Amino acid sequence: MRTFRGKVLTLTVLVVLVSQLATVGSVLITARDASRARAEQQLIGGGGTFKRLVHNRRQLLTQTVRTLASDFAFKEAVATGDTNTIASVLENHARRADADLAVLADTDGNVIASTAGPAANDPGSPALIEIANEPESARSAMIISDQGYEMLTVPVLSPLPVAWVSMGFAIDNALAQHMAALAGLETTIISTTEDGLKLIGSSLPSAERALLVNAALSLGNGISDQDQAVQILRDEYLSTREDFVTGPITVFAVLQKSLGDAMAPYEALRTALIRMASITMLCALVCAVMLSRSVTRPVRDLLQAAKRMRVGNYSKKLKFSSRDEFGELANAFTDMQESIAEREHRINYQATHDGLTGLPNRLQAMELLREALLKCARIEQPLAVLIMHLRRYREIESSLGHEIGDEVVLQSAKRMRESLKEKDVLAHLEGDQFLVVLPGADRNAGLTTAETLARLLDSGLTIQNINVTLDACIGMSMYPEHGRQPDQLLRRAAVAKNDAQQSQKNVHVYQIGREARHVRQLAILGDMRRAATDNELELYFQPKIALDDGSVCGAEALLRWTHPELGEIPPAEFVPLAENAGNVGMLTEWVLRKSIAQARNWRESGLELPVAVNLSGRDLLNDKLPYLLMQILRENEVDASSLVLEITEEALVRDVDHAIMVLNYLRDMGAQISMDDFGTGYSSLSQLQLLPVDEIKIDRAFITDLPESEPNTAIVQSVIDLAHNLGLELVAEGVETVAALNWLREHGCERAQGFYISKPMPAHKVKIWVDTWSDSANKADDSLVFIPRRPTTVTP
Repeated sequence: MRTFRGKVLTLTVLVVLVSQLATVGSVLITARDASRARAEQQLIGGGGTFKRLVHNRRQLLTQTVRTLASDFAFKEAVATGDTNTIASVLENHARRADADLAVLADTDGNVIASTAGPAANDPGSPALIEIANEPESARSAMIISDQGYEMLTVPVLSPLPVAWVSMGFAIDNALAQHMAALAGLETTIISTTEDGLKLIGSSLPSAERALLVNAALSLGNGISDQDQAVQILRDEYLSTREDFVTGPITVFAVLQKSLGDAMAPYEALRTALIRMASITMLCALVCAVMLSRSVTRPVRDLLQAAKRMRVGNYSKKLKFSSRDEFGELANAFTDMQESIAEREHRINYQATHDGLTGLPNRLQAMELLREALLKCARIEQPLAVLIMHLRRYREIESSLGHEIGDEVVLQSAKRMRESLKEKDVLAHLEGDQFLVVLPGADRNAGLTTAETLARLLDSGLTIQNINVTLDACIGMSMYPEHGRQPDQLLRRAAVAKNDAQQSQKNVHVYQIGREARHVRQLAILGDMRRAATDNELELYFQPKIALDDGSVCGAEALLRWTHPELGEIPPAEFVPLAENAGNVGMLTEWVLRKSIAQARNWRESGLELPVAVNLSGRDLLNDKLPYLLMQILRENEVDASSLVLEITEEALVRDVDHAIMVLNYLRDMGAQISMDDFGTGYSSLSQLQLLPVDEIKIDRAFITDLPESEPNTAIVQSVIDLAHNLGLELVAEGVETVAALNWLREHGCERAQGFYISKPMPAHKVKIWVDTWSDSANKADDSLVFIPRRPTTVTP
């Protein structure tokens, strides 16, 4: 022991022995505590699972009961006392919600109908009386024939409460076993009443249930202490309480985790560790004898190298002259160091560059833009930000394949990179979008570069012997004119790019205030579907009159939108947005349903009034439009002849042949077709001859100045002659003076509408207006030129 080797041997054995004892002891203590803590966490997690299960059941129950209470047919059955229908509806809704009990009670708490039969028909049932006395809804527990139920009650309003409908799930052993299976904990459900505690469901074996109730009695209120999340109910279990239902009858669940099951892994680990420690001590003793000299130096070198790697320093290599295992370890360590350095470099590159083009991606582009802004701010230079969009890229990729699409992106990036300066930044944001940052470029320089890039790409590419033509649009924002932050400049360049797309221009510079308009447009599009369901949309109607006798011959439906935050939104703003976003079909269906329903209401009140509805270009591309219209007409028992469908000339530009096919279907159904805004669009006379139209509406631009404007007089007279020669009738819109009205009558125009006749009005005012107008028209002197008296404003 006096030798250095002996000292090393003794020290090694002592160190191994102490370390083994400390390791095994700490591991065992930690494992024991961890096992118990894991059990406690499982108990808490199981409690959370239990709460979510209860919440989900209640959500389903709440949705079903409120749907049932608001069902019109059910309300009608309640009002008429149709018990068969009530019982059938209760049974159906209870089955949908997988509920075990559904009860309908009158306002005094007396049972009208129930899915539980006579057992729930006791008029004096305290639970039902308690439910009925709640102002809006109540969730409570009730006991029927020793069977517990969790109930939810809501009023049946018409509009005041006329009855109370209650629906609930059974609370029994089956529920406890289901909860136990999902939460992974033994579950026992206990009710508390004036008579004390009562076990109404449990997943425990029968022999242990009574012990649980006795333990709950002994704990008293302590079991509901919310500050103590995990409690010990008995030595064998960890337990916690979760409230189920509160009220006159309180129901709570006791969740339990067996300590024996929780500690079983610890017992197995303890046995394994003791065996392993014994074996390790023997091996350590053998190894200590075999070791002879210090090996601290190679270990220290390796440790220093590991520390350098930990902080990211991979430049210094290990130099080891030894050819033994330590030398091989040093070489392997050096190889590993180089591999990690190479892999980190590759990962960093992939994280900041586009894998297809090798250009900086969005993340790196933002960092480069931020650096360029800081530099330009220091030297007080401007900076231009360009966002480029390849309009036809998606079309090319979908028709020619991803391989061609990728090559389009690659060649486009190559052309742009070659035309830009070295200091300029070119990044690939996504499939069809690029970002260009031009440090030091003012507005003129930025526009010049943008136009150059647009010409480069518009000149076309040749890929695999295929000539591909691109249509690039570019939005530009300027520092500091349009912002000083990278995200602000990028966002405003994107707004300018969108403006370029809509205006069909190649380059567009951001205009102050356009971002707010862009945000407003996004808000309008986002709220459009909700507006149709939340009664924010409303139809106004503008009457039409026959010019030969002054009678009211129809009304045009005009859509209005009152937004809760933005106020009145004009149709000229939200309808084009809906059409560009592909949502106009939803608006068209809403207008058709409301207009045809209103025509039915007018007919039932003695007013036969055809309704005109506008169709968009996208509507004419919808093959299902005739079937939708037929269904709506059938539902309202309205003949198609009561409907006039107005189309514009622009609506025919997309696909004339398809539009004519759809219009023929609609006309064959009996609907009248009207060409709206005639004279302002793109239709040729040959197309007009082919279109299945019944009438032409002369645009208000030609009517406003009649008869003073000689050019407009000549144009309108020509349109009237043309329409009559083609067998079509005329409607003049925008009539605002009596002179224009009488001129149109004298020159053969059949119908007219405009502010002189009436402004658009809500549906409920139309019949009153028609009656007033008819009285005024009947009093007109037939010997004179017809000048109808404008009816006074009628307030319903």
